[in-house]
Amino acid sequence: MPIKTSRSIGQKITPDEFAGEANQRFGLGLVRASGGAMLFALPMLMTMEMWWLGFYISPLRLALFTLFNIPLLIGLSYFAGFEDTSDVIDDVLDAFAAYAVGVVASTVMLLLFAVIGPGMSADEIIGKISVQAVPASIGALLVRSQFGERQRKEERKRRSSHYWGGLFIMAVGALYLSTSVASTEEMIMISYRMTEW
Repeated sequence: MPIKTSRSIGQKITPDEFAGEANQRFGLGLVRASGGAMLFALPMLMTMEMWWLGFYISPLRLALFTLFNIPLLIGLSYFAGFEDTSDVIDDVLDAFAAYAVGVVASTVMLLLFAVIGPGMSADEIIGKISVQAVPASIGALLVRSQFGERQRKEERKRRSSHYWGGLFIMAVGALYLSTSVASTEEMIMISYRMTEW
């Protein structure tokens, strides 16, 4: 079935129309990223130990955790960002957009769950949001590869990366999965109860 378009073949697109379409695609990407951030981070947003971690983690460790997340997001943007990117600058902008989406999604959800509120100190609120924003930002970037359309360009990127790209994706996946269990008290209890054997 032929695709119906409002312009004839060969008709040039004006810069304003191009910018409008680009903004529309980016807006749709942000909506998907917000849904992905909430969906992927929901189990951690509802975990008491993650709330406590945001409360008692030292500012230096929190800053390192947040800074370590940025290169991971840039790499994820290259492989599966919520918008097609053509160079490193686009990947960096994509990563910061995903982190911003993660911060907003985490803030909204923590407010809805009454985990943060007006009576708390700024350090506690910032800590809780910052800890939760890391898995939420990863979810924001991964949503396109899960729910969005896969572009040929992305497939070429995947094929051209081979071994090192695969290792990178596995490392991000391991970090994401470990974030949901590493902070829980059950991990300490399991390691205490297990024998050396």
